[in-house]
Amino acid sequence: MTPISQLQEDVGQRLADELPKYTGGRVGWSIVTEVKGDIENKVRLSLNKIGIGIAVFTPTWVRGDMEDRRDAQVIVSVVETQIINMSSNGMRFPGIDLCWLISAILHGFQPSPWAMLRFLDCKFVDGPFQGSNHWDVTFETSGVVMVEDAEFDEKPIEQEPLSK
Repeated sequence: MTPISQLQEDVGQRLADELPKYTGGRVGWSIVTEVKGDIENKVRLSLNKIGIGIAVFTPTWVRGDMEDRRDAQVIVSVVETQIINMSSNGMRFPGIDLCWLISAILHGFQPSPWAMLRFLDCKFVDGPFQGSNHWDVTFETSGVVMVEDAEFDEKPIEQEPLSK
């Protein structure tokens, strides 16, 4: 796994570990990353089940202030279908409040070998899920590019059946 993929995994794990502490002990948050495969389908499954989904992306990185440094964006997308989220089967935690928590949990978090994450903004954005609210919580970090001999896990990604 490359450092950019590991960054997504580390951010996702941090959220999985910390969210129950600040949401009244709620467990079962579905946090997906690009590494885990079909993000849209996995978020859709989460929306149908608990009314809220979380996805971690690293959509852009650019050359930083030194030749080997890369500045990267980390976006945590929060999608909420409020009627399901606030039902007895939902997480019963408002999406906008979840965004606030995510900004607090991740700001200052330092996944190795990256610099500390710095909160940039939270925006309400258009999303692919009709009838849902969608926010992007954006952070930035930086790291030094290194290439090492490594063995990559080349197993195919396990796909869950598409829901109807």
